[in-house]
Amino acid sequence: MADVFFCNLCDQSVPVSDLDSGAALRRGERTLCPSCREILKGANPSRSGGGQAGVFLGLLALAGVLFLHLRSQDSQDDLRQEGEATRLALRGELESSLVTRLNNAKEKVREDIGLVSARGEALSRQLMDIENLARQEFAQLQDDIKRLEAVLAEQDALAKRIARSEATLSVIDERQRDSRRSLETFRDQVDLLALQIRENAKRPPSASGEGDSFTPQVAGLLKQLQNTDEKERLDALDKLSSQADLRLVPHVLPLLADPYEFNRFYAAKTLGEWGAKAAVPYLIEALLDEMSFVRQASLQALHHLTGQNFRFDHQGDPQGQKNQVALESWRTWWAANGKGFLGG
Repeated sequence: MADVFFCNLCDQSVPVSDLDSGAALRRGERTLCPSCREILKGANPSRSGGGQAGVFLGLLALAGVLFLHLRSQDSQDDLRQEGEATRLALRGELESSLVTRLNNAKEKVREDIGLVSARGEALSRQLMDIENLARQEFAQLQDDIKRLEAVLAEQDALAKRIARSEATLSVIDERQRDSRRSLETFRDQVDLLALQIRENAKRPPSASGEGDSFTPQVAGLLKQLQNTDEKERLDALDKLSSQADLRLVPHVLPLLADPYEFNRFYAAKTLGEWGAKAAVPYLIEALLDEMSFVRQASLQALHHLTGQNFRFDHQGDPQGQKNQVALESWRTWWAANGKGFLGG
């Protein structure tokens, strides 16, 4: 920024260009504009002249300078007042403009704050919704994990049960094979007995008149026992059960191996009610029957005929360890006491 100097006499501004060209004068802190410098030059007497005219001219120049200075001072006061008024006016306008701008800025800030606040509230609600949804999803996930753990535990338990069942089925299968072998042996014995009965039926009655001759009604029922219809065999057995004739025992024994379980049941029941001691070994083998109610009828007949009780459980597995022990006890008892029992 260029320096500005003022004349010490008239207080007018002195351009730097006047100082550079020599039209104005500056010495130390004193500055003279071109006009005041010329006046002062005229007021200084030359070396060759003097006298009262020079003094008068100097005074006149000095008065002019003072007059100009006063005029300049008044002008400066007027300028200062005008400048002050202008400054005040500009200041008022500036303050008004600033106030307006400030108010507008405040309003804008308030609007922005309102928008930001509304946006913040919306974001806060969204965040709460997200948090609630996350909590729900997490709770659902925990429930799913618990259910999955329960399912896995059930699967493990089921796998163990399946393993045990497979082992049990293997044992049961082996026992069933043993049972089938025993039943096949028993049925072979029954078939042999039935063959013997048929052979005896073909023999003529003895000369003494004693024999196995039966009334035509009983003979018809015995023939009906050979019928292929299981219900016909059951009807014949039901009618024969009221005869209580021990000569009928060999004809009833084959029904302990009949394919129809109710024929096996009524055969065991009838033999027990008749007191047929000869049926004991067959009733012992009937304890291996696959139907529990047939086993129960055979066991009751054995108790009635022998008075023995070896704690066979007709409701349990006939191939189970306890029932196998009981079955062997029956067989052992019969092997040791059968002849005496029949002869007693």
